[in-house]
Amino acid sequence: MWATVVRRAASDWVIYRKHKNEKCRKLAEEARSWIFDEDDPLLENSFVTICRQLDLSVGVVRRKISELTEEEVKKRRGMEFGDE
Repeated sequence: MWATVVRRAASDWVIYRKHKNEKCRKLAEEARSWIFDEDDPLLENSFVTICRQLDLSVGVVRRKISELTEEEVKKRRGMEFGDE
């Protein structure tokens, strides 16, 4: 489940960060903040805690997310959510 949460946050950030709709941009900003801002690694639902639970390097995951293109995310979203 947590891997899906990370994927969805990454998708929201990439897809909506330049969106015309203010609500979509706000969603992207919330995702960006959760992923990239420093947080308390002791918080149960923090990005850092979730990466550690998944045995993933926080730095590597953040770098890979920052390298995602909108096209890549849309391809994956179609596969995950059926919204090609």
